[in-house]
Amino acid sequence: MHAGDGSQLTDDECTSVRRLNTSDAQAAAEQCRGAFVVVVATSAGRYRRRVFLTLAASEHAAERARRAGHDAHVMLCRLDPVAVVAGQVVA
Repeated sequence: MHAGDGSQLTDDECTSVRRLNTSDAQAAAEQCRGAFVVVVATSAGRYRRRVFLTLAASEHAAERARRAGHDAHVMLCRLDPVAVVAGQVVA
C-alpha cells in the first residue's frame, strides 16, 4: 500500500528503497512478492542476513539482535526467482 491510501504500488515503488511505515509493510510485501530481511551488523564488522515472511517475525529477530548489542534493521526486499538449483519446478 502507498501512504495508507489503499492505492497499488508501482514497479518503481517496489524497487526503490524508502522508509515504509509498519502498518503498510505487510501489504507492500505481498504486492511486491517480497520478504523481510533482517540485517545485523556484528561487533566484529560482519553482516548477517535472515529472511522472514512476516513483519512480526522479522521485528522480533531484529529486537533480539539489538538486545545482544548489535545494530539491526529490517528491510523489505523483493524476491524474484532466477533459476532452479535443485528439485523440480511446481507449476
